[in-house]
Amino acid sequence: MAVQNVSDAFPARGAGPRTGSIGLVLLVALILVAATVGLLFVGRGLADQYILGMLAALAVVGVFSLFAGAAGILRLASAEPDPLRSGVAEGSSDGILVTDYAGRVLYANPAAGKILGHSREELLHVPLGRPIAWGETAEITVHRPGGKPADVEMRVVEVAWDGKPALLASLRDISARRA
Repeated sequence: MAVQNVSDAFPARGAGPRTGSIGLVLLVALILVAATVGLLFVGRGLADQYILGMLAALAVVGVFSLFAGAAGILRLASAEPDPLRSGVAEGSSDGILVTDYAGRVLYANPAAGKILGHSREELLHVPLGRPIAWGETAEITVHRPGGKPADVEMRVVEVAWDGKPALLASLRDISARRA
């Protein structure tokens, strides 16, 4: 069974535009100001050596950042979320769940919450267990908390999520067809 990479197709829990850390920016600014003030108190002959040392350190950090970015270790956040990515999964009338192999929910769209009778946030804390059938369509009965059971068509495929193996379950409420 082919493993598909869908971690880019659906945002992981808590994913979105990164706002960064103002504390980290302020710390770097403070270090640069302290280094500049420190250079005022050293002799003119030593200042050249300190400036060369700081430039060498900045060059090492820059080269490391370039290699880390090329290797995929360091990523810059996109300023705007991809409307297609968020719109397809979020607007789907079919439920979409991504779980790890232990059955912990990594992602759930709003339709999955409606079909399973839980809010999307609750689903992220509900252990679902492992599905019994992979790669083929199965019909299951979902016992919703405080509601009537629903007949659901489920198909599960293996995927990669954030670089780790996971399961993607698509859920379709077929209760109306049965009635």
